Amino acid sequence: MKSNPEVTGLFVVTTEIKEGNVINVTIKSNETNNTELENCVRRRIKRWKFPTNCSDSATISFGLNIQ
Repeated sequence: MKSNPEVTGLFVVTTEIKEGNVINVTIKSNETNNTELENCVRRRIKRWKFPTNCSDSATISFGLNIQ
């Protein structure tokens, strides 16, 4: 986003959470067609923390600069 603030599009991401830690991130859809941004999103989500009793999967959708 810093190198290209004009990037827009929708991301759909599936995460697997085990004992509060994100153990897997799968990009289901990336309308930005920006591989560098996709890799950054994946790395950032892997840092997310949840309560230690959380073990589940979640699908998350979010848009970038969509108006």
